[in-house]
Amino acid sequence: MISIRSATRDVPETANSGSVLLLVMVVISLLAGMALSSASQVEQTISVTRDDASSLSSEFAAESAVDFAQRQLMIDPKWAGTGDIPAVFGVESLMDIQIFELNPGSEDNMLGVHVKGEANEGTVQLAADIHLEVGVGLDAKFALMCLGGIAELDGCNIMGDILICDMPYVVDKWIDDGLGGGSYVPDGPRGFIEYLFPVSNLIGELYKYSDTNYHIGSKENQISVHVQMPRIVLEEYLVPGPDRIIYNYVDKLIDVSHPETAVFVLEEDKMLTLENCQFPGGVVVYVDQDWDLRSEKSRNKIELKEGTLIGGGTGGVSKYLGLLAPATEISSAWSLTPDQDDIYGFSMLAAVDDMGDFQLRGQLLVVNWIEDLDDSWIIFDQSVADNVPNGVFFDLPYTSLDLISLRERYDL
Repeated sequence: MISIRSATRDVPETANSGSVLLLVMVVISLLAGMALSSASQVEQTISVTRDDASSLSSEFAAESAVDFAQRQLMIDPKWAGTGDIPAVFGVESLMDIQIFELNPGSEDNMLGVHVKGEANEGTVQLAADIHLEVGVGLDAKFALMCLGGIAELDGCNIMGDILICDMPYVVDKWIDDGLGGGSYVPDGPRGFIEYLFPVSNLIGELYKYSDTNYHIGSKENQISVHVQMPRIVLEEYLVPGPDRIIYNYVDKLIDVSHPETAVFVLEEDKMLTLENCQFPGGVVVYVDQDWDLRSEKSRNKIELKEGTLIGGGTGGVSKYLGLLAPATEISSAWSLTPDQDDIYGFSMLAAVDDMGDFQLRGQLLVVNWIEDLDDSWIIFDQSVADNVPNGVFFDLPYTSLDLISLRERYDL
């Protein structure tokens, strides 16, 4: 018998092990390469994300700088920016702001604003064009507002700011169109203009329209935004109520006192005399809406004599109502009540003539002129300014600002 030997040979164990090891090494190398590639991609992604975050932060800082510049200009129209030292914004952001006239020497009121926002390693620069009409700051605290062209204060103390209208036609008056609407038009002051403050003391700032230096010893601000003549609607005070007493055609009171608001309806050209009267609820002298507050003569006159006190109580229409007599000229006998507020609250008068040793706390608005106000005190009160009585509608000539354009700058 012939035996046939198998063609299959046994493979040594060491050879099999080497092949497996080589395969494992190849797989590990591939996995390591993939891991390194993935780590690199993660690193790049983190880097891109970090750059994006820096870019967003710096862009946000730059945009915030533009907003900040606008707010600062509303408060202080002469603000020139942050100067050489950038302002810190947030935790790790800086903003640099530079403000300049776009057309020096012109009167177009155009300003250029360059800002730079920096965050981490990112930087964004923006440029803005702004139209700015200079008015009073948002933080103005007016004790006295003179809308006429003449005022003489001799030896007076004003604790607060003063607004004077020392240029023609900077006061706009409301003209009713008879159809429920209307518009403001330039109206005054007209004619002779003169403001004098001999030996007077101002603890505040003076806001004016001309470039005249009044040498009053305080900061003087030249503005351009017109002031609006208040619109007066006093009919509601003629409605009987528990918080008021209405005096029809009564032109003299002596030794009368009550907590309610005293409302007076007078014939034209009549003088109202109040002697030793106390009206802590305030006083209103009625005038019809049709009366021209800019009239060359006041509709009525009121004389305050010794012992008369107005405002400061809570039993009237408003505890912030002083003497509301927009068509009435006021005068007084000298030496009213020493060391007390003769009037407390918001007061509006057509004119002041021959007043001495007088003290008002709150706000005083005079439509036409002040002559011979001597040795008196006018003291600003914020609570009064925040609570103008019903029937008086007016706004202060605040600074107005328009953002004309905003664009990115690349001249880093």
